[in-house]
Amino acid sequence: MNPMDEPDFQVTDLRTGLPDERVYVRGEERRQRRRRLGAIVTMLALVAVLVAAFVSVPGFGATMQQALHLPTPAPSPTLALAGDIVYFEHGLPWGRLLMDGKPVTNVESEQPYTGFEQLYTSLHIPSGRHQIEYSAPPFSALTCKISVPASHSDTCPLVHTRGIQDVIPPFPAERVLDLGGDPTSLAPDLLASLQSAAARTIAGLASSTTIAAGDSFAGANGEQQVAPSNMTATLSYAMAADPKSDYIVPGSAHNCAILCDIQPASYLSDAHALWVVAAHVRPAWTYTQANNGAIPGSAAPRGILPDSIVPLSVTWDGAWHVGIADSLATSPICFVALNLFAALHLAGAPLSSVKLISAPTPADGCLAAGNAVDVTGVARIPFTVMYRFGLLFAVDDEARQLLPGMRVANAHLRALARAWQE
Repeated sequence: MNPMDEPDFQVTDLRTGLPDERVYVRGEERRQRRRRLGAIVTMLALVAVLVAAFVSVPGFGATMQQALHLPTPAPSPTLALAGDIVYFEHGLPWGRLLMDGKPVTNVESEQPYTGFEQLYTSLHIPSGRHQIEYSAPPFSALTCKISVPASHSDTCPLVHTRGIQDVIPPFPAERVLDLGGDPTSLAPDLLASLQSAAARTIAGLASSTTIAAGDSFAGANGEQQVAPSNMTATLSYAMAADPKSDYIVPGSAHNCAILCDIQPASYLSDAHALWVVAAHVRPAWTYTQANNGAIPGSAAPRGILPDSIVPLSVTWDGAWHVGIADSLATSPICFVALNLFAALHLAGAPLSSVKLISAPTPADGCLAAGNAVDVTGVARIPFTVMYRFGLLFAVDDEARQLLPGMRVANAHLRALARAWQE
């Protein structure tokens, strides 16, 4: 025994006057417990050092899992670049969006490259699983689940088309959520009432002008005819009614039978924003003589479909209210002119370079001024084409050189073109 462990005092039992042995027994027990505790601490430290050494050996974890028959933990999903960004399409300006029961306000807006669509809206979603709620009466409410990173159990509907009118995210991992604001998703009675309101608005676009004796126009079969006398030329529109008569929107992946959504709109509540839809229409002219009745006319030369679309602005307050939303700041007949121009493929002139100018009276026609490509492939040869009474006319020398077979505008038509451009 260590001399330091020997007591330097003696404990005596007062009843007998003899040393009390119990005190020495308890002291010896405490010393033994301290020695055992020190040994245990030393052993644990040694085990920790050994475990750290083995764990640092490559493959140790997998070897131990196999030896002990332990299950392999599932790897954590990897978040792809921008995989936490969600865009929205087919939204309504009066729509309301909630995430996990709270209104969403921290969205970002982006102006698309084409310039014809409304602003895109995107949202950064935190990691984890979230509930999305979207309501825009009278459309059905949407409730779905979305996760970051994306999961197979997500239920939010996504848009996968990539036409010119669609939201096109810059990174593949970014998702486009379909908010459901498309005319075709309305209940049948609501869609019927919207189509009726749109048809009334389309019918109100009719206008009239005078076609002078000797002027050319497209007859009922699209063939060029000459006015025998001064006549009243009335331009009218009829909205398509057959759901199977699809019209392919130029430059788009979309078809439009009667009414279709062609612009990805913001879902944010905005009193100044409009829901823009397209109406599939069929324009036509009727020429009325003073004494000999009416002569039917066509809106396009023979062999070219005269159908077109007219953009409409739509609001809802318990009933539909429909107006004209002309995103090109021109007459709807200019959309027909644009279609005819596109059908001619005028020397590869890009449609983005074409400026449409409506006559003060829409029934008088429309100008298409643009730039055709030169020998180097650059669009910089200016030209002007006139659309009038269902026919196209080359207004300047450049247009005549680009399309030698096009009808040439006479002095009267060239004067009209100059007046429309002022």
